[in-house]
Amino acid sequence: MAEPTLYERLGGIFAIDAVVDNFSDRLLKNPEIVQANPQLTEWHTVTYPGRLPGPQVAKNLVARLVGGGAISIHRQRAA
Repeated sequence: MAEPTLYERLGGIFAIDAVVDNFSDRLLKNPEIVQANPQLTEWHTVTYPGRLPGPQVAKNLVARLVGGGAISIHRQRAA
């Protein structure tokens, strides 16, 4: 039997989705990061004030870097 890929060892699609969501949420809760980048501030407060799930591009990048394919997960965020 073949050894699991890094993608499989990390937990696959759902684990990558959760990690990227958590990371992006933490970035936007850090006032130093948000205030240091005017484009991020606008994106967070004007363009998408309700905050979408973590960036899909980042999820796809991480998935592909560890040997998986592009992912598409659309979950409702908890209020």
